[in-house]
Amino acid sequence: MIASILVTRSLGPERYGIYSFYISVVSFVGLFFRFGVFNSAGLLLVHTDNEKRIRKLIGTAFILGLVIGVVYSLFLTLSSWFIDEFFKTNVGSIIRYTSLLLIFFPLYYLITHLSRGTKRVEILALM
Repeated sequence: MIASILVTRSLGPERYGIYSFYISVVSFVGLFFRFGVFNSAGLLLVHTDNEKRIRKLIGTAFILGLVIGVVYSLFLTLSSWFIDEFFKTNVGSIIRYTSLLLIFFPLYYLITHLSRGTKRVEILALM
């Protein structure tokens, strides 16, 4: 709550609107790229007792999460050229500049589901 107040006051109305639109686009597009993969990985971990299989599932989920992150980032980069024209804004350049960092955005959701699946609540609390 305090961070929101500070961001709102420091950015001002116009730049806060750009910031909000950026967050909305990144979050909305992110919904389509998760498509239940991370939920499924967490559920598989809940029902697995074999330590070796748990490690394989976590490794596979991370690789899949990175692939999803790369595709997500590429999609945002390509669509950023059309976002400005369609919505009459200048958020596209911001998305292009941050697209490499956005590779890791889906991993946040992966880590939360994996920590639930492995019953490692301390990792979930850190996230």
